[in-house]
Amino acid sequence: MFGSAITERFGLMARIGDVWKAAFGLGTAGVASNTLLRSIQLVNGLALFGIVSTWAALLMILLSGMSHAVPVNLLAQLAMGAVLWLNHRCRYGLAASLLVVFMQAAIVGQVWMLGAETGVYLWLLPIIVIPHLLVIGPRQNVWLACHSLLSVLLFCFIVFRQEDAGALSKDQSFAYVSVAWVFFGMGYYGRKLNDAWAAKERSALEKEQSSLVQAEQQTERLERSMTSKIETEQKLVEQLFKVSGLNQFSEKMAEASSEGDIWELAAGQVNRITGAQWVEVALLDSQQSGFQCMMLSAKGVEETDWRTKKEGGLLDVVATTKAVMLANNCREEQDERWHQYLEKGLESVVILPMQVGPSNIGVMTIGSRWSGHFDRMSLPVVQQFAAVVSTHIGLQRAVRELAKSLERSENLLVNVLPPSVAERMKQGETQIADRVDEAAVLFCDMVGFTEYSSSATPEQVLELLQQVFGIMEEQCEIHGVEKIKTIGDAFMAAAGVTVLVPDPAHAMAGYAFSTARRLGDLMAENPIEINFRMGMHVGPVVAGVIGGHRLFFDVWGDTVNVASRMESHGSVGEISCSEEVYSLLKDRWRFEDLGLVRVKGKGEQRMWLLRGPVESDDN
Repeated sequence: MFGSAITERFGLMARIGDVWKAAFGLGTAGVASNTLLRSIQLVNGLALFGIVSTWAALLMILLSGMSHAVPVNLLAQLAMGAVLWLNHRCRYGLAASLLVVFMQAAIVGQVWMLGAETGVYLWLLPIIVIPHLLVIGPRQNVWLACHSLLSVLLFCFIVFRQEDAGALSKDQSFAYVSVAWVFFGMGYYGRKLNDAWAAKERSALEKEQSSLVQAEQQTERLERSMTSKIETEQKLVEQLFKVSGLNQFSEKMAEASSEGDIWELAAGQVNRITGAQWVEVALLDSQQSGFQCMMLSAKGVEETDWRTKKEGGLLDVVATTKAVMLANNCREEQDERWHQYLEKGLESVVILPMQVGPSNIGVMTIGSRWSGHFDRMSLPVVQQFAAVVSTHIGLQRAVRELAKSLERSENLLVNVLPPSVAERMKQGETQIADRVDEAAVLFCDMVGFTEYSSSATPEQVLELLQQVFGIMEEQCEIHGVEKIKTIGDAFMAAAGVTVLVPDPAHAMAGYAFSTARRLGDLMAENPIEINFRMGMHVGPVVAGVIGGHRLFFDVWGDTVNVASRMESHGSVGEISCSEEVYSLLKDRWRFEDLGLVRVKGKGEQRMWLLRGPVESDDN
């Protein structure tokens, strides 16, 4: 029992020693500078000494019944704990400053409570030296020097007060003050030495780190050089094998016109090129969820089955990682997944990814009855064979996708441009511009649409525009008029430009009259204050395709400008026409004379309102 008690006591002391050692080393992990390390440990030691001292003082306070001193004692413990915590958080300068400030405050407080005649102020002398022993950093060192100077001034102040009170003679006060300034000078000189040592140490560490960085860079350059050399040699070997062993096969593959032709050619050459007896291709489906498998042999291509992806299966691993998997002796492989090939009579197997650029289209498995078949000489040939097949398969698919894209582009071109213009562009014309001697141009603008769009929801605005433009485009098909473009809520149409009509003016008049009636019905059905305004003119125009990346068909000329002015100076809900339109259609259409109207940029122009065909009874 006695022995066990001693053991427990020593064990407890060892644990206390470990805790003390850990507290003493707070914040020192990763500190390379010995000067900084010593400074941190000194702060930790002083803080630990302060905690132990305050604990002893607390015990004496409790025994003596001086409860009024408990708050100050607890404050001291809190301050010392804060010092240790700041060092733990690597706030070394703040921790050192807090320690010195608290020690100054504690001594001044003791002087105030106990009186200077007790000599407590003499403890300021070591505090004058302590800040100079702490070398944290250039900025922190200045603050610590200021703390030391403050301790000197406090000491001198108390000494002079003692001299005034008659407790000290002039000689004694002079001696005390001289000692204080000597302490400050010694500490300051010691700090300079420490700073010099710290600077040398930092310089040595920087040189060492620079040497390490240079060594690492040199090693990295050597590794890159070696890797580049190895890759170059591998590419050279592969190229030699490709030229000598795969040249004929590559030439034949270039003549293939479909994927079926490629597989037939590969099946006919696979045994001769790879020297293997068993070749299986597993192509990934479009969803990447399974494989469509087929066998390649001298007999041709034989589709076998469809397999789903298996978690951890060899085919799935190669398809996912795009890495080559090789077993030159399946019988000795510890991975049991290779043993499945022994049942097929295969001793060595290589599984290759079939890549087209960054994408993987499937997996090719090549097996031989003899172990060690895929050595460093034959493996590149097998890999090149898979690469040639994959490349041509990818090329065929790319051509097929290109044809689909071309078809979509042609359809889009027809939708964007008039059919006749689109056909001319497909034939190779790059600059299309035609002069049309007589064409009819119409502008239609929605009056009140801006106010409506500011108060309605985006969905309501879009729905209304779709209804309005839907009517206009539908009437274009009926009357042989072609839509030119939309500009916000405005619509521009032309007749006789790319679609030949016998009488462009008459066709446009019919279009405008029918569209106006349809739009009027639409506005009547919707309880919103929106109406239309149309303007029409006839004359020569220039039509063509403009734009770089985004092509569009447009019409220019004075005829377009006049038609726009007819619309902007016209009446709401009416079709305004120029004198030229009236002259051409007055025998077949009814008009209302508006007289001379001052048109911006054109002076006074006579304007007419289109009222309907002559045979109509309306109005």
